[in-house]
Amino acid sequence: APKRTPGAGRRQVFVSVLGEAAVIGLIASLLGLAAGLALSTLAGWAIDTDRGFELIVSGRTVGIGFGIGLGVTLLSALFPALKAIRVSPVAAMRDTESDPSRSGLSGLLMGLLALGVGLTGIVIGLGGGRSTPQRIALIGGGAIVMFLALAALSRVIAAPAVRLIGAPLGSGPVPTLARTNAARNPKRTATTASALMIGQALIALVATVGLSVRQSLENQLRNNTTATWYLVPNQFVPPDPAAITDALSGAEGVAAVVPSSFANATVEGPAGKTTGVAVARLSEVGEVYDLNITDGPSDGGVWLSSDAADNQGVGQGDRVTVSTGTGAETTATVGAIYTRTAALSDIIIDERVADEVGAQAFVQAIAIKATPDTSPAALKASIEPVAADFANAEVITPRQFEESQTGPLDIAVKAVAALLLASVLVAGLGVANTLALSVYERTREIGLLRAVGMTRRQIRKTVRREAVITSVFGGLLGVVVGTALGSAAVKVLPDSLSNTLVIPWLWIIACIMFTMLMGLLAALWPAWRAARMNMLDAISHE
Repeated sequence: APKRTPGAGRRQVFVSVLGEAAVIGLIASLLGLAAGLALSTLAGWAIDTDRGFELIVSGRTVGIGFGIGLGVTLLSALFPALKAIRVSPVAAMRDTESDPSRSGLSGLLMGLLALGVGLTGIVIGLGGGRSTPQRIALIGGGAIVMFLALAALSRVIAAPAVRLIGAPLGSGPVPTLARTNAARNPKRTATTASALMIGQALIALVATVGLSVRQSLENQLRNNTTATWYLVPNQFVPPDPAAITDALSGAEGVAAVVPSSFANATVEGPAGKTTGVAVARLSEVGEVYDLNITDGPSDGGVWLSSDAADNQGVGQGDRVTVSTGTGAETTATVGAIYTRTAALSDIIIDERVADEVGAQAFVQAIAIKATPDTSPAALKASIEPVAADFANAEVITPRQFEESQTGPLDIAVKAVAALLLASVLVAGLGVANTLALSVYERTREIGLLRAVGMTRRQIRKTVRREAVITSVFGGLLGVVVGTALGSAAVKVLPDSLSNTLVIPWLWIIACIMFTMLMGLLAALWPAWRAARMNMLDAISHE
């Protein structure tokens, strides 16, 4: 109003708001870049203490950091700037606000429309008749639209939801005030909770997909192999793979020895090609591994999973080209199509074919199966002396082998969740800012409450519980949406990758508990400030 009344135009107000956002974005980007470089330096010192550490900062890194920071800030300020230029000077000077409990009909309809579009994309993606990348793209696009729709529609359910969430707090004056304050401005509560919702939804999605894939991998490794022990290299390449395999085959109590290796070879069919294959003796694979072969086996130098066969447009009995980066290539017949890939890979080529193209195979594990009359302990006693002749070979149990295969996936899921947790912490700052603004707007109300007998401690408890209610609202909405989207993603993934749905209950409980803790921490400063207000000054506040 002070700008519009003297004659400032709409364009000037618009530029002023965006200019303020640009300054904030530049300062925040500078601070974020400095913090990131500091953390990188500390991480470098922690990881590499012997050879020294040199921090390299490229202009591209700085440019991307400032570009994203400034762009996101300007984008977030665009709608407030458009709203500001629509307010007339007279209406602004009245210092009145429309009823926040009422959402515009147009906004509600747009939110419902967007939600319908998002759900339609997800449903289409869940259906058949499309390739896996197309289905993932449909579900991913639908999920993004659904996130935006839920952020807009959450203001509709905010008031009843926070009252329900706050019901377990009791019926005294403090819980009642906390619920009332949280439900007083549904739009603000929903906006504050939306950031929490997105962060928690992404964590729940990653946990659902990651744990489901891990469980599927573990099930395949545990249920589809008859290996009694595994011999794995402590280094990536044993000194002589053929020698150690032959030595194990001659040990007492050994029924089968099946080595599996990895080679950077390429297998190409009419419709596509894949680089990176497993190498094994195909004639012996079935003695240890149950790959659930659907076509074959027959004489052939290559076995393909059903997904790899579809991607390359071939079937059992067709010819494919096997090549390496050196230029050597040969053709081989597809001898079998299978569905279980966890034990080996999507593509397995015979050792003979690998030798023909000069593919260098790196042994990953050697599966050893005992004869029917040999106990696991007796077999271990028989093969350990053989393994001892090779300094970098170790005998492990099938369970340990499972853990070695699923361990990297566990680390990846936890690392991604930790990164996403940073977004939840940032959302916590939003909760703190919203509470601080709410406390300032209710200064006179807080003074009156103090005048009628409310203690400082009760004021602090009211603000803290309001923060917890708002945070839990966003957290609950997030884990519900994230788990649902994760379940949809698991359904779309190929059966060879994931055929078991795991609901991450412990992760969900941890997310809600963390959200509650973050709400309490976000309320510390606003609650302290509210309790420290001078009663008379607060009552006279305008």
